[in-house]
Amino acid sequence: MCSAFTKLGHQCFFFKKHPSKFNGWVKASKLDLLFCMSSSHVPSPEEIASFRRMGCRVIYWERAAKRRTGILSIFDKYFTIYDDASGVYLPCASIDHGKLKKEPELGVTLIAAKKYDAGSWGKCRASLHQKIDSDIRGQYVTYGNIPYKAYDSRFKIMAASTACVAIWNTYKAVPLRMIETPSCRTPLITYPFPVFRKLFTPNEHYIETDSLSDSLGYYLKNRQELTEIAQNGYKHFQKHHTYEHRVLQILEELRCD
Repeated sequence: MCSAFTKLGHQCFFFKKHPSKFNGWVKASKLDLLFCMSSSHVPSPEEIASFRRMGCRVIYWERAAKRRTGILSIFDKYFTIYDDASGVYLPCASIDHGKLKKEPELGVTLIAAKKYDAGSWGKCRASLHQKIDSDIRGQYVTYGNIPYKAYDSRFKIMAASTACVAIWNTYKAVPLRMIETPSCRTPLITYPFPVFRKLFTPNEHYIETDSLSDSLGYYLKNRQELTEIAQNGYKHFQKHHTYEHRVLQILEELRCD
């Protein structure tokens, strides 16, 4: 995300020091905008208030949508990948991986790990795995556990796959892997997923199906159609769903205030 801000002409700094030095760094840097993420140090409400008094706007991107008490009033803007009005909806984005080699093909890859967390997310993931396992009956999926692979390795795996079968934790958010797949020019296959339809068009940019077995059987016999869908998805990704596009959405939201 930081590199996307830079590409669009903004001077950016990455804070990599110990969190105890964070406040002094913010004050000394005289920042116009502080962009916090859930995976990094997040200042306390008191610290954020002091930054805002200095004229520094503080925005927050929460991938996990924890919905902290009063979070919308603590930050100037609160962004989330959840399309549920908990914050400004900002779906995941990706880097262009279209130049990665397509050969040799690995077959059909399941882009999820068979690890179930407690709660509704875990139940959703578990039920989807069960449906996929019974649907394809072990015929197609040849590689899994993508999230636990090294960053570069997972893109090489996706790029070398004939197609990727997507799985998600919740019906309100689009996982990053679902956008990473078109960024590799690889066909994406999912069960019906309403939130994703807001970003990509089913059966034009990706394949939506009630039966993986039937769809895989058809498209693996009609490779030209499969290739066209992959190319359409890649072009649509390039036009709408890179990190640069998300930065522009953030800046537009801030301009609207």
